[in-house]
Amino acid sequence: MLRALDETEFSAALDRGDTRAATTWLVRAYATDVLSLCRSLVRDEALAEDLAQDVFAKALAGLSSFRGESSPRRWLMSIARNHCLDALRRGTKRPWELGDEDSVSETVDPAPIGADLLMDRDEVAAALASLDEASRAMVVLRFRHGLGYPELADAFQVKEGAVRMRISRALARMRIALEQPLAVRSISGPSGARASRARSPMPVPSAPPAPAPAAPPSPSAPSPAAPESGGGLPPPAVPQVPRSAPAAPGPMGAPPPMGAPPPMGAPASTGFGRRVSTFGAVLGRLDAPASATFLQRLEAFVLNAEPT
Repeated sequence: MLRALDETEFSAALDRGDTRAATTWLVRAYATDVLSLCRSLVRDEALAEDLAQDVFAKALAGLSSFRGESSPRRWLMSIARNHCLDALRRGTKRPWELGDEDSVSETVDPAPIGADLLMDRDEVAAALASLDEASRAMVVLRFRHGLGYPELADAFQVKEGAVRMRISRALARMRIALEQPLAVRSISGPSGARASRARSPMPVPSAPPAPAPAAPPSPSAPSPAAPESGGGLPPPAVPQVPRSAPAAPGPMGAPPPMGAPPPMGAPASTGFGRRVSTFGAVLGRLDAPASATFLQRLEAFVLNAEPT
């Protein structure tokens, strides 16, 4: 999808009352996001496409009352989330089948995976694929699409504490899967060669030997101010104050090793929101895009639908 579409086109369409053009803009910008959310909740491609089409029909009908109090994406995804949850409540899709261990009411607060473990897209995809279907859907819905724990509990028909527990276990399994290749790279990768070079510092040149004490100049010796080449004694050495060697840069001044993740820009104690955003962005890049056929059908539907 073209996520770089100019949002001013959407605003201009609304200003002139052209809800059809505004909905077409939403299709081109966010159809893949809406379809991804529907897929994650109903686990059926054909049904997800039908629900996604319903979402854009609702958007077309509701755009006349859109006041811009939230972003177009947030507004659209809220419609998609509510519509899919309503479909699950109506029994359009059978409830999720979770094990007995998910009846627990223990409350945990699962933290997202840090950026240092999200550098390799294929490894993240493999770690996500290692989860069971329900856990994988919960992780994607929570961190990719921002569903709250009460909404997830409603969708999966379990207690909120059970949702937290399952997500916490799923993230722990993903961390283990992602830390293993990271540990291998830290031992045998290019960083290992850099570490060995760092243990062999460059030789420091030794100071030149101090000159022998000079004999007192004779009265017939040339003036020290104008010594002749190859004759006479050198002028007396001027005492020099020893200069201290420059201090080696500490950890704060040293450049980061090649291949290291960029700094998060905030202390670890305040970087929770940034980690959520990073994890969600990586999960978003793993989404299968909407097919060209589906997008064409969706745009044709918007063009022919009658706003209510």
